[in-house]
Amino acid sequence: KRQYQRRVHGVRSEDAARGLREAGARHVVIATENDDLPAKVAQVTGGGLVRLALDALGGRSAMQLIESLSLGGSMVSYAGLAKDSVTLSTELLYQKGISLMGFRLDWWEQAMAPEALTSMWDTLFQLAVEGKLRPPVEKEYDLREGALAVIDALRDHRNGKVLLCM
Repeated sequence: KRQYQRRVHGVRSEDAARGLREAGARHVVIATENDDLPAKVAQVTGGGLVRLALDALGGRSAMQLIESLSLGGSMVSYAGLAKDSVTLSTELLYQKGISLMGFRLDWWEQAMAPEALTSMWDTLFQLAVEGKLRPPVEKEYDLREGALAVIDALRDHRNGKVLLCM
């Protein structure tokens, strides 16, 4: 949020959209598999395209995010919740000069210099202390309900973290 002033958040449900808006998101698009995601992105951006897309779904949704990228834009894929492959038009790659990349936190952390990693975590912790970084919480469980918390945490399509409270 600090580096990208105009961001579009794509979600599948009104509950997820509400959570993002409560966290400060201004441009939220609710899109189902059959929606025209590029048209919805254009609507919330006033006809503009985006420089960065973050994809957790894969499949058709990822392709539509790629279509919403501006010249030289990038898409980072960090999950594959849709379980479908991304079918990519090479024409989009060379006409728009876009970049596609995958992201796994553990690989990224291993590649970082130790000082840079420490600095990043220090920044994130400071933002959390200041209340500027607050992950959404779906449900809190008493420690005695640990088994239920684990079951809930493993459930797909949550809208936040599952916490154990002591």
